[in-house]
Amino acid sequence: MKQAEAYLRAVRRGLKDAPAEDRERLLKRLTGAVNAYLEEEPEASEADVVKAFGTPEACAAELLEECDPERVAETRRKRRLLYAVIAVLAALVLAAAAILLFRGGQGAPQADSFSPGHHGFGHHG
Repeated sequence: MKQAEAYLRAVRRGLKDAPAEDRERLLKRLTGAVNAYLEEEPEASEADVVKAFGTPEACAAELLEECDPERVAETRRKRRLLYAVIAVLAALVLAAAAILLFRGGQGAPQADSFSPGHHGFGHHG
């Protein structure tokens, strides 16, 4: 069954545009089919799984066709919006860090260094 794990992970990535409940349902069905195939063909390699079910990308595309196109489009919009929000937040964090670093190097008070012997400590002269 290990030979199918990478395949199923790749199909999952290909289904990123599927609404979550559809994605889980489709993956559960595919996992059952792959496991049944591997029970019948226990010596099957990952290449054999690809021969039987298609490339992960092709399999995901075929499964995605079973989803409502409007819901898929909505999922894509939400994901793009999320990525845009993350990008803006990352840019703000980087800008804030740059400002703090720039200001930190400008006119920051320098700490006096302690030099033994110059402050009356340890002089036995």
